[in-house]
Amino acid sequence: MSDRPKPFDLSAMSTTGMALQKKAFEISQVNTQLTLDFVKSLMGCRTPVEAMNVTREFTSKQIEAFQNQAKELVDIASNKDM
Repeated sequence: MSDRPKPFDLSAMSTTGMALQKKAFEISQVNTQLTLDFVKSLMGCRTPVEAMNVTREFTSKQIEAFQNQAKELVDIASNKDM
């Protein structure tokens, strides 16, 4: 057996990099849509209480989306989905 280190598998790195880029683009689309929906809802508010509720709902959606997106990125980076 040889003690020489194994060479890097650049094809896997390339595949992972492409998958991460694709996921980052999908994430930006989701975040943009959530933000546009928030602004549209906020523009329709008639009272401060209504605006606070819309903001609370948006914040909850953003936190949930961020958690899911972070998990997806970690899965891709660790090649669990590949």
